[in-house]
Amino acid sequence: KNSVSGKKTAVFVSAGGTLKAYSDGKVSRLEAVKEAVEAYIDPVIAQLGISPVSKTAFGGKFIMFGKEKFNNWNRDDIVEWAEELGNILK
Repeated sequence: KNSVSGKKTAVFVSAGGTLKAYSDGKVSRLEAVKEAVEAYIDPVIAQLGISPVSKTAFGGKFIMFGKEKFNNWNRDDIVEWAEELGNILK
């Protein structure tokens, strides 16, 4: 009933902690996204047996005890991916 089998799907994860290495200048954005996708998306889609048309990771914001630890959320990354998806899903 709720199967996505045979349907075009796209998957994203908010992985601000993983993308922190990028925002700190330690790795490229591509490397950080790849690491997040491999850690958080790939195991789940393998378990579900789906093959998304696109998968990615975005930054996030983390606040603990009222103090911002990091904020690497970037609206432009999300808009860019949404536009790419629009072309893929036509």
